[in-house]
Parts: sequence; C-alpha cells; structure tokens
Amino acid sequence: MSEPLGNGIDTAVRLRPSDKDVLNMVDAAIEAAVAQGDLTPAMTFGRALRRQMQASGLALAKLLYRLQEKWELFQAAGIDDEFVDVIYAEMGVAAGTTNKYVALWSSIFANPQIPDSIKDALEDKPIRSLILLTAAAREENLDWDKVVDATTPHEIREIVREARGQQTSSHSALVLEINVRNGILTARRGDTQVNFGALTVKDYNKNDLIKAAIDRVVSSAGILEK
Repeated sequence: MSEPLGNGIDTAVRLRPSDKDVLNMVDAAIEAAVAQGDLTPAMTFGRALRRQMQASGLALAKLLYRLQEKWELFQAAGIDDEFVDVIYAEMGVAAGTTNKYVALWSSIFANPQIPDSIKDALEDKPIRSLILLTAAAREENLDWDKVVDATTPHEIREIVREARGQQTSSHSALVLEINVRNGILTARRGDTQVNFGALTVKDYNKNDLIKAAIDRVVSSAGILEK
C-alpha cells in the first residue's frame, strides 16, 4: 500500500522475454534458500530487487527532468505535442506524476544549494519520501541532517512541517494514521492517541474493489501510513 498509492504509473507495459528473467531468478533464490535451510539467499535477492526499484525510480525522475530541460530542442526538431502528453503516450506516466518527478529532481538533485554529500544520502530514500521534500527543499532552515537520518515518510513530513514554522500546529493538528500491517486506524493530537477503527488491509491485494476503496479512503482523508 506504500508507493503504489496514486503513483500515476499504472498503465500496462509490455515486458520482453529478457525482462522476465528476474522471475526465474526468484525461483532460483527460493530453491537455494530451501536447499540450505537458510533464508539468506532469498533475503539477499529481495534486497537487490529493492535497490533496483529504488535506482529505477531515481533514474526515471532524472530522465523526465532532463527531457523537459531539453524539450525546446525537440520542439525545434518538429515535435508539436506537449511534454507531459508525449510522456503519457510513450511511457504511460500520468501528467501529475511526471510533474512530481520533474519537480523532485529539480528541487533536490539539480539544486546547487544542497551539498553533494546530502544528495548522495538522499538517493537511499524512497521516491515517496523524496516527493514530500520537493516543496521544502529550498527552505533555508530545513535540517538536512535530520532528513538524512529519517527512516519513514511520516518522519520526513514532520521535519518539513517544522521547517515551515508549523511546530506549534503539530501539537493541535489532528493526524490520522493507518497501521499497514493490521489496518488499525489511529487519531493523534499532540501526545493523545486513540484507535478509532480498522480497514481490511489483509485483503488489499486480493480484491480490486477493496483495494480501490482503501486507496480512496487513505488518499482523500490524508491518512498517513505507519
């Protein structure tokens, strides 16, 4: 339920046979783990998959940023369509997501005010966390060391809130959260926290209607995952 929520990259993409080799590698990793009676081969492969997913997200953000940066040259060469329309038609990335990814790369990784050491550390963050930083990346009082140390999107959201001078409001604001493991909904205001319901997240990947309903509720109510 994390990154796929409204990520705008949901259109079908035809996989080539070579793209599917990784599926056979899954079987090999599982068989090795079973043969050894040890989870290590499977866990090692899983971490490699996550690194590749992370690198692919960053690469897509950079690609979209660089394409938009050079779009006038492509227009001069005869391309009449708008940048976001071409990206959607050719890559299946929605316009809203394209704009978010371009803004992400522009505000963070193409920003000369952010030290290279910070940028290197931020490459380890999920795209979802980086998108939260986009609007605040040029805030002079944003504590980048705290951002680097943050491990969840929720932590980064709070750091951004502080940088915008909303420290006091965070004590009076109503924050809604969902535990992605059991679906329990929590309402928090300052130091007070209560559970007020639950969503059937155990069926999230089993029923498309449930998935759509949960996505709608989480997105429209601004519920944070934890």
